Amino acid sequence: MEDQPNPVAGPPWRVLLADDDASFRRMLRILLEDSPSFEVVGEAGDGAEAVEMAVALQPHSVILDMTMPAMDGDTALALIKSRCPHTDVIALSADAWESVKGPPPDAALEKGTGAWMDKLPTLIELLAMDRTLPASS
Repeated sequence: MEDQPNPVAGPPWRVLLADDDASFRRMLRILLEDSPSFEVVGEAGDGAEAVEMAVALQPHSVILDMTMPAMDGDTALALIKSRCPHTDVIALSADAWESVKGPPPDAALEKGTGAWMDKLPTLIELLAMDRTLPASS
């Protein structure tokens, strides 16, 4: 199989997966690691673990389920944004976004809609390219 071009300049974009469903995390890992653009650097099974791993690993992006045990997604999102200011957070939720409290994520996708899996890699690439573009003066 021929290598796919990496649309993100430089090394792969480092992603942390945070969801309490292990089979869902496995599916996300397979989806992302199918591209040379991404490297999954860790998996967290609850909100507290997501914060701890984000601080330790300093990934480029965290894919964060908003409904998890030990610490809800709203609290985890706020802590990740405050402790990892250079990390983008993509929130996943089966609930309406009006229920999200606190700081907004950098991007959000609603689980259960048919197209979200197709949109996720593109969304991460867009966030990555936005971060790597030179600042305009």
